[in-house]
Amino acid sequence: MASNNERYYSFNYGNIHFVNLDSYGLENVSGNYYGLADTAFSPQVQWLKYDLSQNTMPWVIVSYHHPPYCMGTHNSDYESDLVALRTNLNPILEKYNVDLVLNGHCHSYQRSNFIKNHFGLEASFDSSLHLVQNTSGRYDGTPNSCMYIKNTGSKKDSGVIYAVVGSGSAIPQWAQMTWPHSAMQYSNYLDNGSMLVTVEGNSLHAVWISTDTMQVVKDEFTIIKQANTKKTIQSNYPATIPLKASWKNGKHLWSTGDTTQQIIWVATHDTVLYVSDSWNCLTDTFHITDAGVMMGQSIHETFTATLFPNPTSKQIRMELMPNTQYELILSTETGQTIMKYKWMANDKMNTISLPEHIIAGTYILSVKNDKNQFFTSKITLLE
Repeated sequence: MASNNERYYSFNYGNIHFVNLDSYGLENVSGNYYGLADTAFSPQVQWLKYDLSQNTMPWVIVSYHHPPYCMGTHNSDYESDLVALRTNLNPILEKYNVDLVLNGHCHSYQRSNFIKNHFGLEASFDSSLHLVQNTSGRYDGTPNSCMYIKNTGSKKDSGVIYAVVGSGSAIPQWAQMTWPHSAMQYSNYLDNGSMLVTVEGNSLHAVWISTDTMQVVKDEFTIIKQANTKKTIQSNYPATIPLKASWKNGKHLWSTGDTTQQIIWVATHDTVLYVSDSWNCLTDTFHITDAGVMMGQSIHETFTATLFPNPTSKQIRMELMPNTQYELILSTETGQTIMKYKWMANDKMNTISLPEHIIAGTYILSVKNDKNQFFTSKITLLE
């Protein structure tokens, strides 16, 4: 939404809504001057609420100069502007589900945990109350390092990460005696560095790239949205169903034995499939059910077909009901579709030739007719 003011504004880039605020300036309202922390009267804050309420992007990143949490070259317990911003502005950012807040002012790097509902002094920070999820967010296999999971259908995960990235240009400076702030997950005042934020689909990954050539990336975190999903999929059996894990990066360990992000499952009966990552941080569940189940009875029926020979080589012969439309699906035992074929069975005996690229092994053969009846059998293909 247009602010009509060059000092604060918003823009969309990809699937991200960026908001840049002015925490220095004051605006004249009937002879009174209000800044960003004056949330009851500031025109900037009124615009901010309206802008965030109209946002349709899944990711929101907000930046302004003064940090609500800092124990570097400045102290967020003692400086009135920092106290006021934390007390008055933070509740608004949390209400509108901002994901990441970027600040400067302190000439160091400090990155908070995934937190909410903390608006007081440092001593009032309580990890049992203010941590949304008790993890570092690094997602690197170290203990307690799962990514932050947000927007999973509950208000309990509507927190914010606050990052002070004042480490880009000024030489490293000594921190406060109370360094680091209790809300922080990682803090560094010895190295210069910059933050790189990469957003891809439902995943945000940030790394702090330092000038230390022995360890360039000293902090990183990942936020993922709409993960750990549970989906019910209704289908008319047999059916070829694409299933996709909610995350892209990292490993994918399916209950079928597959290791790719997306698989194809040939559904012939009700089943539950799972996919997890290698660090037990994420698990998606797919409950596949019969769309034709009504009053406890299935409208689908099986039919009996004669399939021979089995094992076979490159041809499948089936004895079927003539003058009927059929669809054949040949898939691996893990659900990957190898071949699909439709035909009209004009005769009782039907011969299907298999492509040369299909290797020897055990497969699942599913045949469905135009009366919504199906036949399923395992078949072994020889060299």
